Amino acid sequence: MLKNILNFEGVTLLNKEEQKTVNGDKINTGCRVLLGSGAGGVINFIGATTGEQVSAAANTWCVNAIANGASSCRYDCFYDGQG
Repeated sequence: MLKNILNFEGVTLLNKEEQKTVNGDKINTGCRVLLGSGAGGVINFIGATTGEQVSAAANTWCVNAIANGASSCRYDCFYDGQG
């Protein structure tokens, strides 16, 4: 299922090294996501230029994940601080 979810346009799953260097020009566009199955990682929403766009993209990603069979989805975006 995660392979299907990662096929959405504009979504890139970052490896551990890339996660350490996430930093956009104006805003950090990365969000940590966690699916109900325990699968998860950091997604960089390329093209988002405001915090609101990053949150909207993460929300849309989670909605699509649930529509494709995930039991739940959570996200925490870096631009507003983790936690």
